Amino acid sequence: MRARPLAIALLLVAEAARAQPAPLPPDVAEAARAAFAEAQAADDRGDLATAIERYRFVQRIAPHPNVTYNLADVLRRKHDVRGAIREYRAYLDDAPAAADRAKVERVLAGLEAIKGDVDVTSDAADAVIFIDGVRQTTAPPIFLEMAPGAHRFDAITPLSFRSDVERVEPTGKHVARLNPPTRVDGNLVVSGTGWLDRAELTVDGGRERHGLAERLLVAPGKRALTIRFGDCAWTKTVVAPAKGVAYVYLTVAGAPPPPPPRRAAKPPAGAAAPPPPCPKGTFAVKKLAFPTKP
Repeated sequence: MRARPLAIALLLVAEAARAQPAPLPPDVAEAARAAFAEAQAADDRGDLATAIERYRFVQRIAPHPNVTYNLADVLRRKHDVRGAIREYRAYLDDAPAAADRAKVERVLAGLEAIKGDVDVTSDAADAVIFIDGVRQTTAPPIFLEMAPGAHRFDAITPLSFRSDVERVEPTGKHVARLNPPTRVDGNLVVSGTGWLDRAELTVDGGRERHGLAERLLVAPGKRALTIRFGDCAWTKTVVAPAKGVAYVYLTVAGAPPPPPPRRAAKPPAGAAAPPPPCPKGTFAVKKLAFPTKP
């Protein structure tokens, strides 16, 4: 995508959709014009660092969507993916009716899909590692490329448990340190998709509520699990073992459901307000049997 010219008329007067501020003082407008020209000249000769600095200067004294767009484009070409994402989003926020919105959204989608590097470490040599509910076939250290978003990392040992959520950023480098405490008792671990970190778990309809990703000690046999997140609930009946650990993982596709409004709109007379849609959840259950040490 090509750099945008700075329309002086639009620079001096805010967009019509915004409140009308006072025009820029002449010295500020002249400084903005000069810095914008310097940014374009630097970009033309391949000096991207100077172009970024000059565009940021213009942003501070005379912000305009075209400046934000050009800054995003230079950051993208300089391989500052997260910076480019931030500025492209700011451009779309500042110019909601932009003619090239669909094109910019496609560029954003590509940038936001770039994977990040993740290192998984643990000081527990006997830990079984699960990432997003998938058992890993190798022991830590584990090196992965992962899609951006919140990911769940679980480590289960014969005597302990540790769970972390790591938010992976495009092109970012992340370390998930799964160092379990000395002892966490239990024969049941219920975990789930990263954004479910604030979900609540109940067992057999009891009043006691647990956080997700805890190791629990429950009576062996069939146990009814309910995981709640906001107005959404997912249920599963599992068998808790007398020995070993049952690992239960709930995968919920997509983004978190929107929170309910603080003040719900009044439904028409005689009609009930439709409940917010809940994303589909899928449970996976694995039995872990650890060898008995002499």
